[in-house]
Amino acid sequence: MPRWAVLVVGGYLLLVGLHEWLSGTGGLTTGPLCLFRQVTDQPCPGCGSTRMVVAVLRGRPDEAIGCNPLMFTLAVLGLVLLAVRLGLGRRLVWITSPGSARLLAVALILLVLANWAYLLAVAEPW
Repeated sequence: MPRWAVLVVGGYLLLVGLHEWLSGTGGLTTGPLCLFRQVTDQPCPGCGSTRMVVAVLRGRPDEAIGCNPLMFTLAVLGLVLLAVRLGLGRRLVWITSPGSARLLAVALILLVLANWAYLLAVAEPW
C-alpha cells in the first residue's frame, strides 16, 4: 500500500476523530465540512463520508450506509483488500483489456452519478 494513501486516510481519520472529540467536549458546532456544499448548498458525491466514518466508529453500520452508500462500499472493499494484503501477504491484481477498462470506467462513473443522485434526494438542509 502506498505510504501517501496511508497518510491521507490516517490524516482524514485523525481529523474526524478530533472534530468529534471537540464536538463532544467543547460544544463545537459547525456547518458542513464540504466546501462544495458550503458554496452550492447541495451535497457533493463524497458528502456524508465524515458522518459515515463517525457512524461506523459508533457501531452503527446501518446508519453509515445511509450517509453515503458508495463510499461505505468502497471503504469495506478497501478493508477487505487490506486484510488480504496483511493476512496473506499477497496483493490482489486485476488485469483488464483496454476495452474492459473503458467499460469499468463508464460503470464507475455511472455508480458515482447514481450515488450523487441518492445524496441529492436525501440531503438535509444544514
